[in-house]
Amino acid sequence: MASSWNKGTRVESASTQPSNSGPMALTISQGTRADFAPSADMYNISMDFNSTEGGRGTEVVIPDNAGPEVRQAAERFNQLVVDFAAKHGYSGYKNRGVKTRSENQRGVRNTIHAEPFFTQDAQMEKIINENIAEFSKIYTNAFGSLSARLVAPHGVTKKGLQDRGAVSKTFTDELTFGNLILSNLKSPPPPTQQSETDQVFNQSLSALQGISDPVMAKQKLKESWEGFKLLDEQELDDLVKQLSSSKTK
Repeated sequence: MASSWNKGTRVESASTQPSNSGPMALTISQGTRADFAPSADMYNISMDFNSTEGGRGTEVVIPDNAGPEVRQAAERFNQLVVDFAAKHGYSGYKNRGVKTRSENQRGVRNTIHAEPFFTQDAQMEKIINENIAEFSKIYTNAFGSLSARLVAPHGVTKKGLQDRGAVSKTFTDELTFGNLILSNLKSPPPPTQQSETDQVFNQSLSALQGISDPVMAKQKLKESWEGFKLLDEQELDDLVKQLSSSKTK
């Protein structure tokens, strides 16, 4: 930790640091391909599932024009699903691999179809449903580095009827499943760095009101915010001087 603390620096403890240091390029939408048309510059990632009697396993269908980074992300997705299944007691979960749209002979142009399970696989549906928050993060962990858009599958309305995809006893249908994933991934934006820092700074000033004794001042600072307990004595002395100077301005 730095040896001094200044208003305007980011207030952040080591435990809040992300394990993946790269910024997330992925857009988490709140809609379907009916709301967001994919393009060669902005793929949709459709959160589908499969439906074939006796089917098991995870697979991803990628556009024919997809670059190597897309294939790598798709392979990462499949492996994360296999690891997730094993963690929750489903060993030997099948990795069905990555296929292009032409190889699969199905799929929407400029769209990555992530299909982690078959609805006939009751065991996998149960595991996902019971651990939905953890499972939802697989999408961002796998595809987070792509400049693409995560969307709920299907959703297009024709002649007054909305295409909701394959049905599921657990998740109702593909559209409902995709919206469930999106709701787990979408959270309110965090407070801005400046407003969070201002809050701590103001709490610190308040804690020092009417206190002239440096020892008591340092104790009050430790009580005002957990992060100050991580500072050593010299850092606390410097902080008291900075805050005392601010009080007199």
